[in-house]
Amino acid sequence: MGGDVITAIDQQQVLGMDDLIAYLVSSTKVDQTVSLSLLRDGKPQTVELTLAARPSAEARVSADAGASQRGVRLGILGMTVNASIAKALNLPEDQTGVLVQQVEQGSLADTAGIRAGTKSVTLNGQDVMLGGDIITALNGAPVASIQELQAGLAQIIPDQSLELTLLRDGLELQITIQPGK
Repeated sequence: MGGDVITAIDQQQVLGMDDLIAYLVSSTKVDQTVSLSLLRDGKPQTVELTLAARPSAEARVSADAGASQRGVRLGILGMTVNASIAKALNLPEDQTGVLVQQVEQGSLADTAGIRAGTKSVTLNGQDVMLGGDIITALNGAPVASIQELQAGLAQIIPDQSLELTLLRDGLELQITIQPGK
């Protein structure tokens, strides 16, 4: 899952998120091009970006509302379980499902008690958060990948309850979620 690590913006060192935000607020404007220095897969790179206006809260709310009309949004960041992840979790190599990496605060997943990963490890050059629940089925249908989970959630009517089958600490459990409208 790993991502880029921003080390500088317009040659100004970035030690943390506060440095980046402070620079953006005090020294930039919409449509300005900035230069980001970053580490990608451990290698330094520079990318040029053109800044856009941040969407208003109203625009973000309406975008979320549009998404919910097409299905249900759990509010997780997940990744497809592969043999390396299964081995790291002491599960059979052919284990399938979606490992929950992060849970968005206040989301359906958070309200339902779905657990996110707590231990960061690197597997095959990829950062993975282990310790989270593994979603193995949605409404009784097996879920083998993040794409299958997304497709299944897209088919659910927002006021229809859904049932997730999870693996938690090696034990299978069922969670029923009532999304509401």
